[in-house]
Amino acid sequence: MLDLPALIWPVLFFLAMLMGFVADRTNLCTVSAVAEIMTERRAYTLWNITKIVLWILAITTLIDFFLKVTPMNDDRFTLGWMSLGGGLIFGAGAALNGGCSLQTITRLGRGNLGVILSVAGMPLGAALARVLLIRFPELLPTRETEPLMLPEALQLTLVALSSLLILWESARLMRGYRLSRWRAHLLAADYQPASSAALLGIANGTLFSLVGTWMFTYTLIQSLTNAFYPDSALYRAIPVQMWWLLGAYLLGITVSAIHSRHALLQTTPKPMWIRYFFGGVLMGLGAALVPGGNDMLLFNGIP
Repeated sequence: MLDLPALIWPVLFFLAMLMGFVADRTNLCTVSAVAEIMTERRAYTLWNITKIVLWILAITTLIDFFLKVTPMNDDRFTLGWMSLGGGLIFGAGAALNGGCSLQTITRLGRGNLGVILSVAGMPLGAALARVLLIRFPELLPTRETEPLMLPEALQLTLVALSSLLILWESARLMRGYRLSRWRAHLLAADYQPASSAALLGIANGTLFSLVGTWMFTYTLIQSLTNAFYPDSALYRAIPVQMWWLLGAYLLGITVSAIHSRHALLQTTPKPMWIRYFFGGVLMGLGAALVPGGNDMLLFNGIP
């Protein structure tokens, strides 16, 4: 575990807040990406999400190669049938909820108080999964304890490809960019996908390289597991800084939503709120089996 200097934490909090700010101004929802494929027969949103993941991979690859750092919370699992089943359950819950875990936290930051029911449902679903895993320990996801070691040739290839990706995308972004209009670009109500991918990739790539797994569903479910099953094989320490980072992420969403007028305070109960709750239960159940929701898989798991 890496003891990060105290002075670096304000930078990490700023990066988390920047991610929230950008998330409010772009579409990160995998539910809408699938819906777009099914209804419009195009994968525009899915491709944009893929570009974000590629940026994160590129940044983490270069940081790992040149700096040789170990994340604070390096929690990795092998892929198994239980994880695949959890993914299907999580996807069904996200569809019922009307948004994935990333979209849920974005809607919360925008003032949709109904999704609090979704967030409340997640621990209940996760508790059901944890009871199942405690009773049948053979179903527990297997943690990776050995560091991933790649052949030197493959490492150099990945470093070269990552560098080319960053240089190519940076050149595309800078084409026609005027520094005098930086404020207009920063405060645009909706970001261009290429800009969002670069900002989220740089911010989260740096965060993941130094901090490790920190996204919402994983931190929430693992923290509750630690509270109720402190002596079980499911226990995994969650540094309190993970919650501070999530708070900064949510703050970034709220600040952006107020400025861009995406903030629509919704306090009147609606029938949809029932779906939020049961969708949250299924999302929590699936995320506990994977473990982690799509936020963790996209921003932490794949890198």
